[in-house]
Amino acid sequence: MRIRGATGLLVAALVAVATTLMPFAVQARTVDPDAGVRTRPMSSEMGEPGNAVDSVAAGPVAQLPPSNAFVPVVRNGAADPTFGGTWRTGIQVMNLEPQVTVSVRVFFLRGDGAQIAVAGPVRIAPFRSHTFFGAGLGVEEGFSGAAVVLAENGFVKVIVNQLVEDRGMAASYNGISETRRQVFLPSVELAEATVAAGAQSSIHIQNAGTQPLQQLNLTLSGTTATGDAVATTIDLGAGLQPGASYELTPRRLSELTRLSSFSGSAVVTTEQAVAVVTNHGTGQWLVSSPGSVQGSGFLNAPLVQHLNSGFESVLFFQNVGSAETTATLRIFSSLTGAQVAEVTRTLAPGARVRFASGELIRTTGFVGSATVQAGPGGSVAGIVRQINPVSGQASDYVMLGREFASAPLIAPLVQTANSGWSSGIQVQNVGDTEAIVTLRVTDPNGIDVTTSDSVRSILPGRSETFFPVSDPGRPMVGSAIISGPPTGARLIGIVNQLNTGTGPVDFFTTYELVDTARG
Repeated sequence: MRIRGATGLLVAALVAVATTLMPFAVQARTVDPDAGVRTRPMSSEMGEPGNAVDSVAAGPVAQLPPSNAFVPVVRNGAADPTFGGTWRTGIQVMNLEPQVTVSVRVFFLRGDGAQIAVAGPVRIAPFRSHTFFGAGLGVEEGFSGAAVVLAENGFVKVIVNQLVEDRGMAASYNGISETRRQVFLPSVELAEATVAAGAQSSIHIQNAGTQPLQQLNLTLSGTTATGDAVATTIDLGAGLQPGASYELTPRRLSELTRLSSFSGSAVVTTEQAVAVVTNHGTGQWLVSSPGSVQGSGFLNAPLVQHLNSGFESVLFFQNVGSAETTATLRIFSSLTGAQVAEVTRTLAPGARVRFASGELIRTTGFVGSATVQAGPGGSVAGIVRQINPVSGQASDYVMLGREFASAPLIAPLVQTANSGWSSGIQVQNVGDTEAIVTLRVTDPNGIDVTTSDSVRSILPGRSETFFPVSDPGRPMVGSAIISGPPTGARLIGIVNQLNTGTGPVDFFTTYELVDTARG
């Protein structure tokens, strides 16, 4: 089931505040708490502040169903207790209504649930974006907490960027518009002693319901650094207020589990809907991945690399079903379309498996795609980590189920030579027939930007790379739409954004292409 739009309680609580603060109430966006719904990550604005597609106040505001997104971690000039540095969050909101200007507010909440600021309302024209960042974020300097984005009269998608300029790190995650009582995390890491010793995970859990949480549990499945099996459930306590977020730091996870190391997966369980984002990093690189609220019997990864300009891929996939299942990973070459690797593993409920590209691929410079197929009746969720060990750059993206593929797809932010930032778009055809795919790029004023080789034929299962998305000699920031055949196109894709002008720092993020389907 795919559920979009906020319910009446959320709208009543948020619309009533106008520009005045009031006690906060949030209604989870699930009609049936046990119904499967989808979390899809998107990127954040990575260019100079103000270079995002500008908002335009134009046209009447029609009465359409509202939509909202939860943002479990927001920092505005605040320090991070795990990875260090001064963090700043940018929230980019894109209006996906083709003919209606939407009105958007952003509500900011501390960890105790106190609502301390409201940004907006901001009116955003059709297929335009607005970036809340820095002085325009709408909350005080030093803030650390969570946010809820409300579009009162239309359909929006939210992209969140985390910038840590003094540590040379960046990561993106999507504002979460589909929530559930159980959320799956395919990658959770706890390193020995210090961040420098290995990857760490910091888990942010936001209450997306209308009442304080009465229970909040985390179930871990994996191993320690010495190979000892871990299968345990810990109680994170009660009382998390509606809209507020709880940060489970590596130090606190170690205290609760009495573990000094862990590598595996986790499941967050509570009595009402929550939104979850995990930051992972080493202090040199930083990535973010949202929790999955629903798996698929067949996952797709549009980009897998091995020693491609130094980049490698690590694939994590988790059994999100209630019974044991097999999971078969297959990797395909983008150059030839041939399958180059296949491996099958059996997974207990909640357990995950991890494969690095070097375990399965021997070809230097390899670029391809991957699928993960669950056994009969099984369901899996997964993420792909793209990492360059030499430059210390990394990013995550979520593997998508074939049933969620569609066309057209939207890239809310694409860049070329914009203060060093450039975008590459990877599009995969997961349908059964050939797809003629067209890339169209526009600037902030909606004017077409010249692109080369913008029409591609993509065979079933194959993927294509659009890079650069415009003339590499001309700085550009804008958005893009990827269209397919008039009917039946089944496309998925990602946007990689890399800053090549800043030296060996982790200014590298990835987000998924956005579909325009409302239901």
